Amino acid sequence: MLLRVSRLIVLLLASLSLTMESAHVLELPQKLAYDAPMYAAVNGSLYRYFASVGGVYQVGAIVAAGLLALAVKGRRPAFAWTLTGALLLLAAFGVWLAVGSRP
Repeated sequence: MLLRVSRLIVLLLASLSLTMESAHVLELPQKLAYDAPMYAAVNGSLYRYFASVGGVYQVGAIVAAGLLALAVKGRRPAFAWTLTGALLLLAAFGVWLAVGSRP
C-alpha cells in the first residue's frame, strides 16, 4: 500500500510541475506581441509564485522519484523504469534551470 501511495505522490508532483511549465508555453504566442514594459508587468504580477511553487513541485517530484526508485530497488523491471523516470525528471529540471536563467 505504501508503494502505491508513493507512486501516486510522484505522479501528482510531476503532473503539477508540468502545469506550471505548460501554462507559459501556451501563453507565449500572445505574450510575444506585448511590448517590453507590458511583458514585464504581466510576468511580474500574474506569475509571481510560478517559480517558487513550480520549483518546489519539480524538486519534490525528483526527490520523491529517487526515493521511490530506492524503495523498488529489489524489483528488477520496476527499478529500471522508476530510475529512468527519476533521471528524466532530473534532466528536465536541468533544462528548466538553463532556459529560465537566460535573460
